[in-house]
Amino acid sequence: MQYLQKVCLLFVACSAVISDVSKGKIYNELILTGFFLGAVCQVMDQGVCGILWFLGGLTAPVVLMWPLYYFRMIGAGDIKLFCSLGSILGIPGIFWCMFYSLLIGGGMAAVMVIKRGNLLKRLGYLKCYLERMADRHGWEPYRKKEDRDGEFYFSVPVLISVLFAIGGIY
Repeated sequence: MQYLQKVCLLFVACSAVISDVSKGKIYNELILTGFFLGAVCQVMDQGVCGILWFLGGLTAPVVLMWPLYYFRMIGAGDIKLFCSLGSILGIPGIFWCMFYSLLIGGGMAAVMVIKRGNLLKRLGYLKCYLERMADRHGWEPYRKKEDRDGEFYFSVPVLISVLFAIGGIY
């Protein structure tokens, strides 16, 4: 991984965490900046063919994360962040980034549930959701906007996953 690519990844991921934690959202200006940086990195590394790596890395998260967004298990900002990082990492890199982010995020969620002491409440919420889906045979979001109990900043595990990439783990 090139030095410029590492700096760009770190800039986008750290900025996303700061924005997410302080303002509760990841701004489109940051995402667009990441797209620009991704295009520059890919073209510098791959030449004109880098545009294909850029587009592939940008598109793959939308395709793969759509089901999680559809059920409101992750937010649009999270997908846009993955797209931005994918434009820098390319297709194989963003697959690993998403894999580690979900793994780390799951671990963080488990720790949070234990720390908050609301495991039974969260399991009850899941049970009620599954029962509603079975009864209605229709779709509704998993998480309601007013349900803040199960929420955390997914940009943090994404940053940790980016640090794995920079450190050469993937």
